[in-house]
Amino acid sequence: MLGRAVLFVFKSFNNYYISISVIKKQVLCVVLYFILAIYTPLFFCIIKCMRKTVSAFTIVELLIVIVVITILAAISIVAYNGIQNRASAAVLKSDLAHAARQLGLEQAESGSYPGSDGIVTDGNSLIKSEGTSFQYTRSNNGAAYCLTATSSRNGVPAFMISNSNTSPREVTADSACPGHTVANNDDGVDQGPLVVSTFAGAGTQGNANGPALQAQFYIPNGIDFDAAGNMYISDTRNYRIRKISPEGTVSTFATGFTYPRGIAIDASNNIYVADQSGHRIRKVSPSGTTTVLAGSGVSGYADGTGTSAQFRYPGDIAIDTAGNVYVADKDNYRVRKITPTGTVTTLASGFSLPSSITIDNENNLYLVDGFNNARTIRKITPSGTVTTVVGGLSGSNGLARDSQGNFYVGDCGNNQIIKVTSSGEKSVFAGSGTAGFLDGPVASAQFSCPEQLVIGPSGALYISDSYNHRIRMINL
Repeated sequence: MLGRAVLFVFKSFNNYYISISVIKKQVLCVVLYFILAIYTPLFFCIIKCMRKTVSAFTIVELLIVIVVITILAAISIVAYNGIQNRASAAVLKSDLAHAARQLGLEQAESGSYPGSDGIVTDGNSLIKSEGTSFQYTRSNNGAAYCLTATSSRNGVPAFMISNSNTSPREVTADSACPGHTVANNDDGVDQGPLVVSTFAGAGTQGNANGPALQAQFYIPNGIDFDAAGNMYISDTRNYRIRKISPEGTVSTFATGFTYPRGIAIDASNNIYVADQSGHRIRKVSPSGTTTVLAGSGVSGYADGTGTSAQFRYPGDIAIDTAGNVYVADKDNYRVRKITPTGTVTTLASGFSLPSSITIDNENNLYLVDGFNNARTIRKITPSGTVTTVVGGLSGSNGLARDSQGNFYVGDCGNNQIIKVTSSGEKSVFAGSGTAGFLDGPVASAQFSCPEQLVIGPSGALYISDSYNHRIRMINL
């Protein structure tokens, strides 16, 4: 009789969930069989025991029954979560493969991979299971792509495919697409504090190419991304520009610099480098050919065209939408402007020691200026009008600005990252203040002279941790 009742309940259960996905249905069935297999013998045991008189039960026997039931319940829960996570991972890989077919990635050839028009970061334009999110990036020339899928369920790893590996594979710390966020937060669940991680660099000074976490740098400084998601780094004491591909491979892109510092990349993927001790602004083409955009190579101050102009220890660079290059001409206490044809003029002057520069979508420049504990962020309009955004910054060098108007400042002297909100409020964003190396939650992480910063393609913050010879990363 009891067996028939159990069978009826199971059939009703099975019919009720007939509309859910096959994977989820199998998970629930397995768990139900598991529970029935464990608890049915226990149920008969309890019924049999209850036929005895009450006095037949001792306190110890009751406690044993309670403990056994508790242990079996815990095992059931753990087993259920494990099976669900494996099933969710299978769904994620299936969604990833299906998204690749929707985007036409399987049929496309190198140089013709589709762009990201209409594909938003949460993947709403793609057919997917509930809780799945996509991130898709493609090189500017269509020769490379990377697609990441994440699940809203905690404990489920992210998976990715790319032009170099078309089978879904689990994302690891050294294999993630640069700039792709793989935290399982699609449902808004709090994933805990922001975390500092190492994006590239083994931590010992040197000049070794290869996988990002095995490569070596020697006091990295300026960093920027091209349209294809490649990162470029001015490797200052190696006197060269390094490249990190979206797949995480470090290579040497250009050499022959005197002391490369700030870099910026234009819409055509040309790289501009402030060659500080060479007193020049150099241009590196997408093919790696290096030329002098402006500067005679002799320290001085002179406006002019090309090599007739002079700079004195230029420190950083920014580029506007028209392709004009702006230079923080550090020891001339000026901001200089270079047109695409190489004509150099002075945009603004009267600074104390301009070190780092960035630009917004309206072509307003923002500049870190000053000495020691009296550094400020200054704003320069396209017409050259200068105002102060915030003061009282200490030991600050690098500067980045996110899409909400918040500033992130690399405080080399205090080994911290300072955040300045759009309303001017200052706070320590990352770093304990102790010089060292430690990944982890932003409050306890350690840096050693963090300098230049950049907001990556997906909104993550990248930091040149100079004396640790690493590039660090924080998913904002």
